[in-house]
Amino acid sequence: MVEILYVFDFDGTLINTGKGDEKQKNIYRVKTGKEWQWESWWDREESLDVNIFDHTQIVDVVSVYNNVINNPNILTVMLTGRKTFLSEHVEVVLKKNDLTYFDRYMYNYGGDTLTNKKDQIFNLVNEIDTIRKIVMYDDRDAHISEFNIFGGELIKLGFIDEFNIYHVKDGKIR
Repeated sequence: MVEILYVFDFDGTLINTGKGDEKQKNIYRVKTGKEWQWESWWDREESLDVNIFDHTQIVDVVSVYNNVINNPNILTVMLTGRKTFLSEHVEVVLKKNDLTYFDRYMYNYGGDTLTNKKDQIFNLVNEIDTIRKIVMYDDRDAHISEFNIFGGELIKLGFIDEFNIYHVKDGKIR
Protein backbone atom coordinates (compact mmCIF):
# COMPACT_ATOMS: atom_id res chain seq x y z
CA MET A 1 0.00 0.00 0.00
CA VAL A 2 1.36 3.39 -1.03
CA GLU A 3 1.78 5.63 2.02
CA ILE A 4 4.50 8.07 0.93
CA LEU A 5 4.71 10.28 -2.14
CA TYR A 6 8.19 11.31 -3.30
CA VAL A 7 8.13 14.19 -5.78
CA PHE A 8 11.27 15.02 -7.74
CA ASP A 9 11.55 18.13 -9.88
CA PHE A 10 13.56 17.71 -13.10
CA ASP A 11 15.55 20.84 -14.04
CA GLY A 12 18.12 21.76 -11.41
CA THR A 13 16.91 19.05 -9.03
CA LEU A 14 17.44 15.65 -10.63
CA ILE A 15 19.41 16.91 -13.61
CA ASN A 16 21.66 19.87 -14.20
CA THR A 17 20.09 21.22 -17.38
CA GLY A 18 21.58 24.69 -17.19
CA LYS A 19 19.71 27.94 -16.91
CA GLY A 20 19.68 29.13 -20.49
CA ASP A 21 22.41 31.65 -19.75
CA GLU A 22 25.32 32.68 -21.95
CA LYS A 23 27.25 29.53 -21.07
CA GLN A 24 24.55 27.29 -22.55
CA LYS A 25 24.04 29.61 -25.52
CA ASN A 26 27.77 29.46 -26.25
CA ILE A 27 27.72 25.66 -26.11
CA TYR A 28 24.79 25.70 -28.52
CA ARG A 29 26.65 28.07 -30.86
CA VAL A 30 29.85 25.98 -30.83
CA LYS A 31 28.09 22.65 -31.36
CA THR A 32 25.53 23.78 -33.96
CA GLY A 33 27.16 26.77 -35.63
CA LYS A 34 23.95 28.70 -34.98
CA GLU A 35 22.90 31.39 -32.54
CA TRP A 36 20.32 30.63 -29.86
CA GLN A 37 17.36 32.44 -31.41
CA TRP A 38 14.65 31.95 -28.80
CA GLU A 39 13.88 33.95 -25.67
CA SER A 40 12.85 30.92 -23.64
CA TRP A 41 15.10 28.08 -22.53
CA TRP A 42 12.49 26.03 -20.70
CA ASP A 43 10.01 25.70 -23.58
CA ARG A 44 12.55 24.63 -26.19
CA GLU A 45 13.36 21.04 -27.12
CA GLU A 46 16.80 22.26 -28.16
CA SER A 47 17.64 22.89 -24.49
CA LEU A 48 17.21 19.16 -23.88
CA ASP A 49 19.21 17.92 -26.86
CA VAL A 50 21.62 15.30 -25.50
CA ASN A 51 23.79 15.63 -28.61
CA ILE A 52 24.43 19.29 -27.76
CA PHE A 53 24.34 19.50 -23.98
CA ASP A 54 25.87 17.28 -21.33
CA HIS A 55 22.99 17.13 -18.85
CA THR A 56 24.34 15.49 -15.71
CA GLN A 57 22.82 13.97 -12.60
CA ILE A 58 22.60 15.91 -9.38
CA VAL A 59 24.23 13.20 -7.33
CA ASP A 60 22.73 14.03 -3.90
CA VAL A 61 19.17 13.86 -5.25
CA VAL A 62 19.81 10.81 -7.42
CA SER A 63 21.10 9.04 -4.32
CA VAL A 64 17.73 9.65 -2.62
CA TYR A 65 15.92 8.50 -5.77
CA ASN A 66 17.95 5.27 -5.82
CA ASN A 67 17.10 4.62 -2.18
CA VAL A 68 13.33 4.91 -2.66
CA ILE A 69 12.47 3.60 -6.13
CA ASN A 70 12.04 -0.03 -5.12
CA ASN A 71 9.96 0.57 -2.01
CA PRO A 72 6.37 -0.62 -2.62
CA ASN A 73 5.07 1.84 -0.01
CA ILE A 74 6.45 4.83 -1.94
CA LEU A 75 5.03 6.39 -5.09
CA THR A 76 7.83 8.13 -6.99
CA VAL A 77 6.92 11.00 -9.27
CA MET A 78 8.96 13.17 -11.62
CA LEU A 79 7.05 16.46 -11.71
CA THR A 80 8.42 19.20 -13.92
CA GLY A 81 7.40 22.65 -15.04
CA ARG A 82 8.32 21.62 -18.57
CA LYS A 83 5.28 21.38 -20.82
CA THR A 84 3.85 18.06 -21.98
CA PHE A 85 5.05 18.57 -25.58
CA LEU A 86 8.61 18.18 -24.23
CA SER A 87 7.92 14.88 -22.44
CA GLU A 88 9.84 12.70 -24.91
CA HIS A 89 12.88 14.99 -24.70
CA VAL A 90 12.79 15.07 -20.89
CA GLU A 91 12.58 11.29 -20.77
CA VAL A 92 15.54 10.93 -23.15
CA VAL A 93 17.62 13.03 -20.73
CA LEU A 94 16.41 10.92 -17.79
CA LYS A 95 17.18 7.68 -19.65
CA LYS A 96 20.67 8.92 -20.57
CA ASN A 97 21.24 9.47 -16.85
CA ASP A 98 19.85 6.06 -15.81
CA LEU A 99 16.76 7.57 -14.18
CA THR A 100 14.20 5.36 -15.83
CA TYR A 101 11.95 4.30 -13.01
CA PHE A 102 9.22 6.60 -11.83
CA ASP A 103 5.70 5.53 -11.05
CA ARG A 104 4.51 8.68 -12.78
CA TYR A 105 6.02 11.24 -15.13
CA MET A 106 4.11 14.49 -14.78
CA TYR A 107 4.39 17.62 -16.92
CA ASN A 108 2.97 21.11 -16.86
CA TYR A 109 -0.33 20.89 -18.69
CA GLY A 110 -0.74 24.69 -18.66
CA GLY A 111 -0.30 27.71 -16.45
CA ASP A 112 2.48 28.70 -14.12
CA THR A 113 4.77 26.02 -12.73
CA LEU A 114 3.98 26.50 -9.02
CA THR A 115 0.20 26.37 -9.42
CA ASN A 116 0.43 23.43 -11.79
CA LYS A 117 2.63 21.42 -9.44
CA LYS A 118 0.38 22.11 -6.46
CA ASP A 119 -2.68 21.08 -8.50
CA GLN A 120 -1.07 17.85 -9.63
CA ILE A 121 0.08 16.93 -6.12
CA PHE A 122 -3.38 17.69 -4.75
CA ASN A 123 -4.91 15.49 -7.46
CA LEU A 124 -2.56 12.64 -6.50
CA VAL A 125 -3.43 12.73 -2.81
CA ASN A 126 -7.11 12.81 -3.77
CA GLU A 127 -6.66 9.87 -6.13
CA ILE A 128 -4.54 7.77 -3.75
CA ASP A 129 -6.07 8.32 -0.33
CA THR A 130 -3.54 6.04 1.39
CA ILE A 131 -0.79 8.66 0.95
CA ARG A 132 -0.04 10.11 4.39
CA LYS A 133 3.34 11.73 3.77
CA ILE A 134 4.82 13.83 0.98
CA VAL A 135 8.53 14.33 0.42
CA MET A 136 9.55 16.84 -2.25
CA TYR A 137 12.80 17.93 -3.86
CA ASP A 138 12.84 21.22 -5.77
CA ASP A 139 15.38 23.87 -6.69
CA ARG A 140 13.28 27.00 -7.16
CA ASP A 141 14.02 29.42 -4.31
CA ALA A 142 10.69 31.19 -4.64
CA HIS A 143 8.73 27.94 -4.57
CA ILE A 144 10.09 26.44 -1.36
CA SER A 145 8.10 28.59 1.07
CA GLU A 146 4.99 28.32 -1.12
CA PHE A 147 5.23 24.52 -1.09
CA ASN A 148 5.66 24.58 2.70
CA ILE A 149 2.44 26.58 3.01
CA PHE A 150 0.70 24.18 0.62
CA GLY A 151 1.92 21.16 2.60
CA GLY A 152 0.68 22.75 5.80
CA GLU A 153 -2.74 23.25 4.23
CA LEU A 154 -2.87 19.61 3.15
CA ILE A 155 -2.07 18.59 6.74
CA LYS A 156 -4.63 20.99 8.21
CA LEU A 157 -7.31 19.66 5.86
CA GLY A 158 -6.49 16.06 6.86
CA PHE A 159 -5.24 14.87 3.48
CA ILE A 160 -1.78 13.97 4.82
CA ASP A 161 0.03 13.79 8.16
CA GLU A 162 3.49 14.97 7.14
CA PHE A 163 5.08 17.17 4.49
CA ASN A 164 8.80 17.71 3.86
CA ILE A 165 10.38 19.77 1.13
CA TYR A 166 14.09 19.77 0.45
CA HIS A 167 15.70 22.68 -1.35
CA VAL A 168 18.27 21.68 -3.94
CA LYS A 169 20.72 24.48 -4.55
CA ASP A 170 24.02 24.41 -6.42
CA GLY A 171 23.80 20.63 -6.69
CA LYS A 172 23.32 20.04 -2.96
CA ILE A 173 20.29 19.24 -0.82
CA ARG A 174 19.81 22.03 1.74
